[in-house]
Amino acid sequence: MLLAVAGYGVWALLDVSAAGIGEPLRPSMNVFFRLYSLNEPLSVGLLVAFAVAVLVLRAAPGELATWPVLTPRRIWAVAALVAIAAQLGHVYAVHGLALSMDEFNADFQASILSHGQVFAPVADPWRGFIFAIKPVFVVWRAGDQSWYSGYVPVYAAMRAVARWVHASELLNPVLAGSSVLLLATIARRLWPKEPRRVLVAVACFALSAQFVVTSMTTYAMPAHLAANLLWLYLYVRDDRAGMIGAALVGALALGLHNPFPHALFVAPFLVRMLLRRRWGQLAWTLAVYAAASYAWLRWLQMNPTPGGGTGLLSLFRVPGLDMWELQGMNLVLALGWQTPVAALLVVLAMLGHKRLTATEQDLALGIGLSFLFYVLFNSTQGHGWGYRYIYAVLGNVALLAAAALPMLEEGVGVVRARRLVSVGLLLGVVALVMRVRQVEQFVRPFAAAVDRVAHADADVVVVRTSEVWYGRDLIRNDPYLRAGPVVVNASMLGQGDYERLKGTFGARLRFVDTDELVALGMFRVPPRGAYGPPPIIP
Repeated sequence: MLLAVAGYGVWALLDVSAAGIGEPLRPSMNVFFRLYSLNEPLSVGLLVAFAVAVLVLRAAPGELATWPVLTPRRIWAVAALVAIAAQLGHVYAVHGLALSMDEFNADFQASILSHGQVFAPVADPWRGFIFAIKPVFVVWRAGDQSWYSGYVPVYAAMRAVARWVHASELLNPVLAGSSVLLLATIARRLWPKEPRRVLVAVACFALSAQFVVTSMTTYAMPAHLAANLLWLYLYVRDDRAGMIGAALVGALALGLHNPFPHALFVAPFLVRMLLRRRWGQLAWTLAVYAAASYAWLRWLQMNPTPGGGTGLLSLFRVPGLDMWELQGMNLVLALGWQTPVAALLVVLAMLGHKRLTATEQDLALGIGLSFLFYVLFNSTQGHGWGYRYIYAVLGNVALLAAAALPMLEEGVGVVRARRLVSVGLLLGVVALVMRVRQVEQFVRPFAAAVDRVAHADADVVVVRTSEVWYGRDLIRNDPYLRAGPVVVNASMLGQGDYERLKGTFGARLRFVDTDELVALGMFRVPPRGAYGPPPIIP
């Protein structure tokens, strides 16, 4: 099965290359395919290498050896190392940049919330240029001349609190370290007499390239993962405090960024409560979730969704063949950004699902729901490291890998199983280092371009965003238009707008030339004449 997934990955790479969508194009909506073509030969190679290792080590003789034990002190050390790696990666691998506009929007709203407001008023001189200065996904409220991020606000609120204590860059690394501690605690509660399973769960989790790399970013995903693990810890406590706390954590988790990551994770457990007739727990949980859902729905209804539709359901459609083909690519991402042994063990767990305990089955269903749900999503994930739509259930992946360890031991023997785990984790370390390098190389030119625009010696900076790949993402204005120059999208200026700007700001208005951005590593795209009318600005 690993070879089959790798084979699909090769076919997808060839298909992307043949279609020409793995190169920087215009209009700029193909970053998913660009990242896939750049990064996923590594996924394919790792899956093939580990599949071969399975065949070789299955036949190799060996002697019985003991598993190392993860003591509480060692678990804390692993958590600290993950947090430190995430912080260093934020500084040196992603250059402190919120690369995707999803990430930028969280900071945009956090800035507004830190001022004690929900909407930031836009000063009168700029209201006539609003669509030329508005960052992607920011919602403009014409009624009160203000703007905000339309995503639900809990993660932005977390970033606002972190801003107050001057620790916003530490938020996701701390969440990552906390996730390691929570996962280890859950594993020890699930398998109190099987420390080797705790070891496998923590190792697969801490060495997951997707987990570590995304923890370096400012995505909301690390908060989703930590919230789901906290919910699971409270659930497996199986006491009154856990029951009360899990529902309250879930209410906040539904409002972190969007409701789907937690809803898909928690759904199998809610069904389990129903099947076990735990009426009190189910009633309390559903009541809290209903109240929270109403509150977050009201937030979303204040304006159309950030994607521009009229509601969340506008983002989905009945899947066609293209979406199923895309989901195959997502499967390559989902497995290729984990340690190879985690990929193997999760496959084993899915095949042997009848041997899993009820909680383990619910974990598996959470992965399946999170994966299959997005077949309905009418788009690729866009930016993302690994398959970010399953990031919220990476804890499930690690725990399910540990759950399948006895199946591996029965299949190849205890000694060979330990060797396979060791080889898989070693390949995971190699992959993690290479993934960080891939990320740094991709982010570097964008970080340099954003820095050049943000530190230009001017009050207003005009950028011809249509001339560089994802140039639209350079429009990153502070919600109060006070931090740095106001960045203007030349492609959104109407006839006479440029003259008005020039007349107002004179020498304090500056162009960032396209050649300047290309010299920093940005990609030039075909001239506008190939796609539409010539630019208004000469």
